[in-house]
Amino acid sequence: MSSPAANNVAVTPDDHGAYIVITAFLGVTWTTLVLAIRLYIRFRLNGPFGLDDAAASFATVVGIGQTALTLVAVRNGMGKREDLLESDSIDAVMKDNYVANFLYIVAICSSKCSMSLLIARLTRQTQHLVATHGISGLATTWGIAALFIVGFQCSPPQPWNTADHSLCSTLFTRWAVVEAFSVFIEVLISAMSVLLVWDLSMAFKTKVMVISAFSAQLFVAIPIAFRLVFVHRSMDVPDATFGFTESAIATQVVMHFSVMAATFPCFRQFLQAFDSGLGATTKIATELGTGSQSHSGYVLQSLSTAHDDHHDGNEPREARLRPDSTAQVTTEVSAQPRSYAAGDESRSIESDGSDKAIILRTQQWEIRYEARQGG
Repeated sequence: MSSPAANNVAVTPDDHGAYIVITAFLGVTWTTLVLAIRLYIRFRLNGPFGLDDAAASFATVVGIGQTALTLVAVRNGMGKREDLLESDSIDAVMKDNYVANFLYIVAICSSKCSMSLLIARLTRQTQHLVATHGISGLATTWGIAALFIVGFQCSPPQPWNTADHSLCSTLFTRWAVVEAFSVFIEVLISAMSVLLVWDLSMAFKTKVMVISAFSAQLFVAIPIAFRLVFVHRSMDVPDATFGFTESAIATQVVMHFSVMAATFPCFRQFLQAFDSGLGATTKIATELGTGSQSHSGYVLQSLSTAHDDHHDGNEPREARLRPDSTAQVTTEVSAQPRSYAAGDESRSIESDGSDKAIILRTQQWEIRYEARQGG
């Protein structure tokens, strides 16, 4: 029999612990990277740091703790055949897995709260705020109830001992109920994102992007289904430590994906920060013409009407910003510089003792817009 301190990550027919280790390290790496991106967005691009970010950070920390405990369980013998372990190691594996399930629920609950709080941050409508905070309360209630449901998965005094299946006859049913409500809350969050953009005046493509970002977490239903299958299968395996392998891997996938999904709606801002103008992250194109330098006009018009407009050589220089939306209003902003004394407008950055350009030329702006009938 091997010592509990033995740490062999080689894959053998009697030891699949390496699969758990690989999945755990990949999950922690990606989750940490995603959190770093979120924090960069909040502190450098679009702050301030809010409750949704705090919930996402807490979910990440708890998720990392859950993974660390799972790795401890692997070191104690999770993924190995029971006949290769001592009785103390078997008991330690089951205790580690028992506590890890608690941390799994807390991490999932925090990620759900982060999503609903993010939606609340984006809206000012009273009914939306009530609904989003209601979802946060529902997610918290689900988390507390799930802790009690899983906490009594087996008969006392050893609720962590799943080796005796007769004492854990309701294990699969308990997890099925917990995961079913988990997916239901994800559906509610996705529905709230639909209500968030339903009445907004934005392009249909933009609405789809927003809803998709908030609905990406629905894909977690796939690994959840596999996890339930593995939990049910482990009930038919007499070897408890070896039977934990598949469910432990699925748990890592579900948890880390759920935590990362809470940050997916923030990614567009991150991509725009690194837009060089050569890519398509901002999806804005420009057209420059020629004309007098004494008058500059900036015309904002829809993409559908940009190619239909014709102008002669006497028109002033134009710069057309063509977003993806099919706006029905064309706006022209014109600027006329106001004269100042010679030398006032040409001060250099160095002479002013500042590392930021100081604009001394002021301009008078004239804004004209005309409504167009949508085609």
